[in-house]
Amino acid sequence: MYFHVSDKDWQAGDVIHPGNYGRSIIENSQPSIIVNVAGLQISPLVRNLMWESALEASRIAWVPGAPSRASVVFLSETLALARRFRDKFKDDHKIFRVAPVDDNANRHQGDFAIFEDIPEPLFAQLAERCRLYLVNPDPQLPEILWEGAVQVEGDVE
Repeated sequence: MYFHVSDKDWQAGDVIHPGNYGRSIIENSQPSIIVNVAGLQISPLVRNLMWESALEASRIAWVPGAPSRASVVFLSETLALARRFRDKFKDDHKIFRVAPVDDNANRHQGDFAIFEDIPEPLFAQLAERCRLYLVNPDPQLPEILWEGAVQVEGDVE
């Protein structure tokens, strides 16, 4: 059993397919809003594209067999981890209990804690942060990158 945090209104029996994250980043980013990243004023879309590009380059360099974040469903192994992620990063989202459709899907564990305390200047540490996301042996906020579909069993909260 796994848990998935989402803004969608999934129903028991629905199947969540991998790869929706990248599309949602572009569709839900508001280019008119400006945020401060390492002293630069940029839009959330630019910030998200910067992070995802750096994470993808790190994946190719450090663990090329791991699935791309652009082609997965993000899962938590426990309800406590799903709550921690949701409460910190997506407080308006729901938590769903899900089960893999294919237990043999490619998977990798990332450490989402790299986003909790972003150092300044970010650019000086971006590559190391992305490497740690992929290869941290002791992740503080593990998330499973699941390169397969999952079926919703029900909403938790």
